[in-house]
Amino acid sequence: MAGFNFTFGQVISYLASMLYGQVDATSSSTRIQATQDLYDFTAKFSRLSNIAYCINAPFTPLRTDFTCGESCRYFPDLQLDSVFGGNFSSASTTGYIAYDHKKKEKYIVFRGTFSIPDIITDIQFQTAPWLTSLPTHLIPTKEDFEHKQAILKHYAAENKGLSNLEERQDVVHEDPSLVPKKMDKCENCQIHDGFAKGFNETIEHAGPQIEKFLGNNTDYKMFVVGHSLGAAQAQLFATQFKLLGFDPYMINFGQPRLGNPEFAAYINQLWFNDTGLVVNDARRFYRVTHWNDIVVGVPDWLNYTHSIGEVFIDEESVYPKLDKVVVCEGGENPLCHRGTFNLWSRINFLQNHLAYIFYIGLCAFNIGRRDVLNMPQYQGNFSYQHNIDPNYNYDTKVPTRISKSN
Repeated sequence: MAGFNFTFGQVISYLASMLYGQVDATSSSTRIQATQDLYDFTAKFSRLSNIAYCINAPFTPLRTDFTCGESCRYFPDLQLDSVFGGNFSSASTTGYIAYDHKKKEKYIVFRGTFSIPDIITDIQFQTAPWLTSLPTHLIPTKEDFEHKQAILKHYAAENKGLSNLEERQDVVHEDPSLVPKKMDKCENCQIHDGFAKGFNETIEHAGPQIEKFLGNNTDYKMFVVGHSLGAAQAQLFATQFKLLGFDPYMINFGQPRLGNPEFAAYINQLWFNDTGLVVNDARRFYRVTHWNDIVVGVPDWLNYTHSIGEVFIDEESVYPKLDKVVVCEGGENPLCHRGTFNLWSRINFLQNHLAYIFYIGLCAFNIGRRDVLNMPQYQGNFSYQHNIDPNYNYDTKVPTRISKSN
């Protein structure tokens, strides 16, 4: 099979990288503490990512009225527009589209690996050119690029850099070598072949739904979200939407490396005018990583590297303290995910790949609000609840504001 022609050296490199992660670190080790607002913002999209795993789930499937057992109760105002995904043999990614008309927000959320075809997509590590084999009208034109560059110049004038961080620390020095250099095209960009195929096939299978999503409610904030395999697709789709002239937010969790340094550099300059430390109303890109999440550390060969935009959770389990969530400078910061290593934790990969403030991936089993290591207390109504959940009011049956003290 053409998609699985690995050399012996690549196999050995893959196995070694699962434990060690050998990509060169970036020059900066600067990181700053996240604010409470950023913590709450990230937690919201962790829950939305979890709900994607309820699509076609056997116990608590995502229904047309946006119910799915415990996980959906946090979003009483969301309306499900549609779900999408290919057939069993397809590389197409599964996900859903939803709207919150009260908040004037719309969401497209991509599910992570949950099936054999998803696994096949994940392991096609060889690289492929970016933005090829797409329908012609979905490939950004020269005019699209020129329009985007004009917007970027205006954005650069508005975003003055680190002045917005004064309330968090006295002095932060950007590493000048990490400030993105603007470019009008992505020369020599290569991305993960499986993710490229998944992107193309998702466009093919869900094209009408996605075009409807882009064309509807254009005054709403647009959020593109995903976890794991879905995190990779979230970045690719959000970038595609941005190049087509839209203004999406991209929030993903546990994203593997997507492409080569040329691709990472292009992503950097398209989404950022700083080194990844600025968090303000203008920021649109949040790549959330977790302590010893093995998926974030692969692929570690064929010149793969991360882009900037990392928000790192430096705590082992769910409900991390606020001071354990940090914003990182650079794409491979040695004091963020790139620098974490614990042999047992990397072997125990599911714990660290699912624990993103809340657990992502457990919606299908209706256990989205309890620690996997602690058995839940059954409360009736076909739902599980844990009596120490800090974000749920058991009297009113509604979520409460997340508040994490240092």
